Amino acid sequence: MHRRRRSTKNVQTTRFSLLLLDDGEYFLDDHSACRYLEATAATHRKVPGRIKVCTRGLFFVPQDLQLPILRFPFRCMAAEPMAECFVDLSTTSDGYGGEVSEAPVVYLTFQTQQVIEMRERGIDHPYVYKDTTEGVEITDAKGSRSSSNSSLNGDMPAKYIFTLQHSKLETFLASIHTIYEVANLPRRMMTKAEEENLLAHVLAPRLLQEFDLSLLVDFRERPLLETSQPADRIEPLLKFPGSLMLTTLRLYFQPAKLNNVLDPVLNWEYTKVDQIYRRRYLLQQIGMEVCMKNGESFFFSFRSCKERDDFYTLMVGQPELQRCRRKDLQFMMHKWQRRELSNFDYLSFLNTASGRTRNDLTQYPVFPWILSDYTSTELNLQDAKVYRDLSKPVGALNTERLEYFKARYEMMPRGDEAEGMPPPFLYGTHYSTPGYVLYFLVRKVPECMLCLQSGKFDDPDRLFRSVKLSWDGCISNPTDLKELIPEFFDCSVPAESWLRNSKHLDLGTTQNFDRVDDVELPPWAHGDATEFVRKNRAALESDYVSDRLHHWIDLIFGYKQRGEEAIKANNLDFALSCCDVSPNEKLVFVGCWDNRVRMYSAGTGLVVDKLIAHSDGISAIRVLQDRFFTSSWDSTIKLWRYTSRFIVATPIRTFLDCEESVLCLDVSRDGQFGAAGTRNGFVYLFDLSAAVLRNQVDASASRGGGISSISFAADNKSYICVTMQNELFHFNLKGEKLWDMDVTTAGQIRCFDSDGKYAVGGSTAGKILFWKLHEEAGKELVHEIPQAHDASISALAVGCTGSILVSGDVDGSIHIWKLLEKKTFLHRKQVPLSSSRKSPPLSGSIQTTSSESSSSSSKRRSKRRHKTKAFIPNSTAQFAEAECCIEF
Repeated sequence: MHRRRRSTKNVQTTRFSLLLLDDGEYFLDDHSACRYLEATAATHRKVPGRIKVCTRGLFFVPQDLQLPILRFPFRCMAAEPMAECFVDLSTTSDGYGGEVSEAPVVYLTFQTQQVIEMRERGIDHPYVYKDTTEGVEITDAKGSRSSSNSSLNGDMPAKYIFTLQHSKLETFLASIHTIYEVANLPRRMMTKAEEENLLAHVLAPRLLQEFDLSLLVDFRERPLLETSQPADRIEPLLKFPGSLMLTTLRLYFQPAKLNNVLDPVLNWEYTKVDQIYRRRYLLQQIGMEVCMKNGESFFFSFRSCKERDDFYTLMVGQPELQRCRRKDLQFMMHKWQRRELSNFDYLSFLNTASGRTRNDLTQYPVFPWILSDYTSTELNLQDAKVYRDLSKPVGALNTERLEYFKARYEMMPRGDEAEGMPPPFLYGTHYSTPGYVLYFLVRKVPECMLCLQSGKFDDPDRLFRSVKLSWDGCISNPTDLKELIPEFFDCSVPAESWLRNSKHLDLGTTQNFDRVDDVELPPWAHGDATEFVRKNRAALESDYVSDRLHHWIDLIFGYKQRGEEAIKANNLDFALSCCDVSPNEKLVFVGCWDNRVRMYSAGTGLVVDKLIAHSDGISAIRVLQDRFFTSSWDSTIKLWRYTSRFIVATPIRTFLDCEESVLCLDVSRDGQFGAAGTRNGFVYLFDLSAAVLRNQVDASASRGGGISSISFAADNKSYICVTMQNELFHFNLKGEKLWDMDVTTAGQIRCFDSDGKYAVGGSTAGKILFWKLHEEAGKELVHEIPQAHDASISALAVGCTGSILVSGDVDGSIHIWKLLEKKTFLHRKQVPLSSSRKSPPLSGSIQTTSSESSSSSSKRRSKRRHKTKAFIPNSTAQFAEAECCIEF
């Protein structure tokens, strides 16, 4: 991960970073100021610096690097910042022992209960939280406490005094009035979306700006867009709003006046662009990455998939960029087979082609552990014993641990997937996460770990401090299955930047009283970080690895990820039980077989909060603006409240009315009603505004069987459910049956949705079926796609307008269908928009399969051959396992 240097005019701008802000906080304005240490003429000490205005507080960045940056949260201020005049500060000495009064000066003042110190001496360290009350104690981000002494030889004052050097104080106070009031609203129940709505009149004007055509580099350039395209430039954990402009010669990005830390207008000449990729960002197809010939890359997110696709099409249509259309997977594979491409370059290409990028920690490139010898004084790359077995995933490298995983796998319930029970799995931990990336790179980008972990480093015993200890953990710890990152093999990245503590970080002391400093390297590296990376790269390019690397590619990017091949290869990862996304699309809620609900940040992929929600596995989740519902096989339904930071531990309401395990759940689009289907075939309708059971009906009284799926109609006045006996029922909110039909097909209806006019079902036989929701026409099937999928359809969703249908199967294949209404039925317009391409899983994957070579070439080259089973979609929606729900 490479952080770009910013062009700045002064030191304090360099010290301040958007990573110091809270999640969801925005940087607004910057003012030159002086802080007065006392309100007396006797000392008159003041500290020059700058005040940074953000949506949740103020920062003061002193010019003196020895002094820490001070953060003053608005929520900790006793009252709104105000203007105040001090007589003592308006007098000066006359040189003869007397005082001379000057014109009164008005000062900016406020009182605060807490001050947060950051980046003292210009070093990233755990944030220090200081209380300003008497008998003050200091609490750092690690939780240790000590007596308070300010950095200026005194206790932290409760009152702070500033003068603005070049700004009018009345204008400053008026600009922070609204953000102060919003910041002091009860945050316990306010989401980030609600906060942004309240600040809309502050944020929106900073986003709306026309592109300045005077910034064009060449007077011969001609803009290709009538108005600039709103977009955000994305860096790890950061988002810079702005706008894009295409001309006949260059791509431009103009930063907005929000989160603008003096970034210049960026431009890229088409002749220097190497590749352009459409990307997924925050689980949506709204990203685009521009890769330069010098190795740099720039990632942008758009407001919608259509805006992204239109911009991409226009850009790659330029004469200089038509060569940038994505390279064919088969072409690059054959170059690798012919040894025209190194192993490192081919793995880099596979990561890039699968959607992985160094600009997004949730999709960071993944590389394998190559070596297993981290104790020898010399490394013999001709000895097969020094290498890791590339035919096995990390979890299978230790036989004893693998037996534990297999025993757990055999004990897991199975056969109830149609009822919502997740299939059994071997590994519940992934091989690549944002936490793993920062585990390796904490010395290079400590500010990112502090940002992710609320101002603290991880526990010293869990930090990356020894290569051997990390390897030992990966082959012995049941919860540690991580692979490596490209920095272990990339000789173009200075090894000292991430293996040496060159920034003199205070990373703490282990329980054995060992100070965490530089990474302890294997003896064969002879203490040289560059030598360590060089030998890793040599091992990666060795003949031994070249003969076997295709096995690892099949495990991570290929056909051994799921199904029978994954079971044979001991490579079966955890499948989601159920999931849903918050309305603002910034949080992902996952319910699991272990009774827990986990709330993830869509931006970082990290767990924001988790709790044990039920006494049995979670069967369904539905997320609303500030609440979400869970149902369980323990027969209960619970209503929870959440914020952007945590889940309130106690449910708002627990519904105990269901007599059997709840299998499916839905909430009306207006949020007024909830419906649940149970194992014994009953449907329970709840009035959510009154939090009471409204009615219950026995939907399967005639033939028995549980409810497999349930969905409210678009008008919120009725709902439709499907039983495991393939009966479809349409009820109104009074519990009165409007009509029913037998939807028996070659396979059970496993998933179901409706746009209010048509009912759409997906079967275990791979069929998609349509019924018209009308009493007269409801007795017969109006349309059928007999071979929509090759595998059991596990999820589908109809767009609100009824023009788009998305379906997914258990093999991870996603189809997007264009639906046209003609006469009385819907039909497919030729083929699915995604053709029948396999979609890579969320982690970034390519479907490939091994095959024996029929060539008469050498044995080594034969072993390197593998062919694509399906190529990577470049414009279709990419989901993770289709076990999770798909929603518009």
